[in-house]
Amino acid sequence: MAGTNPGSMCTDTTNLLFVQYSCEQNKEEQSAKFNHLIVASATASLISLLFVLNLSSLYKGGKIQQLEWDISTVTAGDYSVEFDIPRRNYEEWYNRTYL
Repeated sequence: MAGTNPGSMCTDTTNLLFVQYSCEQNKEEQSAKFNHLIVASATASLISLLFVLNLSSLYKGGKIQQLEWDISTVTAGDYSVEFDIPRRNYEEWYNRTYL
């Protein structure tokens, strides 16, 4: 292949695909792109952090409101227990205590 034109290999009919890529950037462009990437990453991280903190505060605030509601609506039913006393036991207690 010595002596052949390198550009002629790109137009050969046996080649099915040819991709040419060149990317030349100066240091200022690379620095600007890097700075944009840093700002985008920091912004996404900050938004994620604020979202998690907001959800956490909403959850804790809901728990506090639930406790406040529960405390303000205390009834006798919260501290009483109902159970059946067989008639025979009641009569024994009554006879011992009042007779």
